[in-house]
Amino acid sequence: MPAIHHIFNRPDLSVVSVNHYGEVKVISSNARAALNEANEKKPLGEDFHYLRAITCDPELQSLGVYTATVSPDDVKVQVCDK
Repeated sequence: MPAIHHIFNRPDLSVVSVNHYGEVKVISSNARAALNEANEKKPLGEDFHYLRAITCDPELQSLGVYTATVSPDDVKVQVCDK
């Protein structure tokens, strides 16, 4: 079953995504700009390539994309920084 993502675009152009599996991803504005520059080169706010970074596996994600997994069963947080 695909995850339902809640995406929050912050005023500094960073993006926070939370899904119903407890995965939280943060894409810094610098990483978003780099993804945009490497791909569609649209003005930030009109770009969409960062959405692919939100849905990829943490092992395949770009620099500047941070993943945390929150589990209510373990009361434990794992943060991956690449």
